[in-house]
Amino acid sequence: MTDSPQSMITLELRNWIARKSPLIRLEIMSASDVRRYVDATGDANPLWLDDTFARPAGYQSRLLPPTLVGWVPFSMKEGDSADTTDMRRQLPLPDGYTNVRNAGSETEWLQPAYIGEQLSAQSHIVDIVARQGRAGLGIYITQEEQILNSRQQIVMLAPIPSQCSQKKNFPISSNRQIMARIIDLAGLVGAYATRLFAEEGHEVVRIEDSAGDALRRLPPFLGDRQDLEHGAYHQFPNAGKKVSP
Repeated sequence: MTDSPQSMITLELRNWIARKSPLIRLEIMSASDVRRYVDATGDANPLWLDDTFARPAGYQSRLLPPTLVGWVPFSMKEGDSADTTDMRRQLPLPDGYTNVRNAGSETEWLQPAYIGEQLSAQSHIVDIVARQGRAGLGIYITQEEQILNSRQQIVMLAPIPSQCSQKKNFPISSNRQIMARIIDLAGLVGAYATRLFAEEGHEVVRIEDSAGDALRRLPPFLGDRQDLEHGAYHQFPNAGKKVSP
């Protein structure tokens, strides 16, 4: 019997709507973290480099760059730990629905965030629906992400819609042709764009110097392992790519 959109959203799954994750304290960002961000991205805005510039603009001190605050990798991988604000990892989805894609997001900034300030993250499930799409029957999840300051004021608000569909296994042929070979020399924003090409089956080669890409040195670090392999800014945008040399 073929599943219908109505049968896909079970009572157990529906009960996750409006559920919130625990409040998780984020790594505190220092002035040296911001300097590494500037070196890696070229974003040398004086608002995050100079107190004497930030205060006359109405801020108490230098700001954290919004990109550095809001970069929370939400890619889903089978076997990842559920100890995360990304509640989509924990949903009781039907068997086989492991192919998950983000469907875009909009970020709203409500409060400034400052260097050395303790921030926390929390998410909640806004809605879960099922409907027929071009790729077949899918489950569509809207999860809202929040970053809060020490006064529990919302700094950042971002609804993250995503689509869950059945994972399809295609036979691998030794004669399979690469759609395109892409050389990646981009900075942070461009590195995410080329990840999207890798997801669609193109061969993406990330060019790094012998000391390693500057993105590898940006915090936060996964599992508090501060090395060249566990930086979130490396792990997320460079997933699925080859590295040269």
